[in-house]
Amino acid sequence: MYLLLGIILLAVWIAIAVRRPDLRKHMLKVSIGGGIAGLLSGFWYLTDYWRPPTIVGTGVPSPEDFLFGFAITGIAATVYDLLFRTHEVRVHAEQFRMTVGFIVLGFLSLLLFTNVLGLNSILVSSCAFLLLSAAIVILRPDLLRVSLLSATVTTGLIIPIYILLFDVLSPEYWNRYWLLADTSIGVTILGNVPLTEVLWYFSWVSLAAVIPAFTRGRVKST
Repeated sequence: MYLLLGIILLAVWIAIAVRRPDLRKHMLKVSIGGGIAGLLSGFWYLTDYWRPPTIVGTGVPSPEDFLFGFAITGIAATVYDLLFRTHEVRVHAEQFRMTVGFIVLGFLSLLLFTNVLGLNSILVSSCAFLLLSAAIVILRPDLLRVSLLSATVTTGLIIPIYILLFDVLSPEYWNRYWLLADTSIGVTILGNVPLTEVLWYFSWVSLAAVIPAFTRGRVKST
């Protein structure tokens, strides 16, 4: 199911790249970064959130982690441009140092709140993504619409995919591989769609949609 999820998202990624060839180079760059982040996230998520079966074993870092991170990040970074036919124009100063600081802050928050204080990594990371998104929007108010619409549209796309995969094809998936099943935060909606998954997608996309433009000092223009 995890591999199939990645393949479906990759198909969406390819559809965007075909429809907007001018975005391909940008998509590839941010997607590689997202794939690496997907692999690194296993350090936390595989410990206290889930342990899915993959092509290399159960509950271990896998190619699926890279594929998933690659696809969802590329979608997040370009879905707004696709829907509203925009492109990026450099207007502001580049913010590479601040972006690096944000990334370091995100990792430190996971180390502190999850590894030291014992809070669940999915909640910590989702809150960190939302707070970093808010910080960027405060610095760049023009990116508020990009962040919210990208997150809303992508999360809306994900929900029917999850219903197909986990309500229809594998209804016992989360009971078997989700470490939050039968806990106070193991809430599902629309059958077998974990609320934490919805929160994670919304928070990650809200950040991934704006951090490239923020870093490069660019605005969305029609």
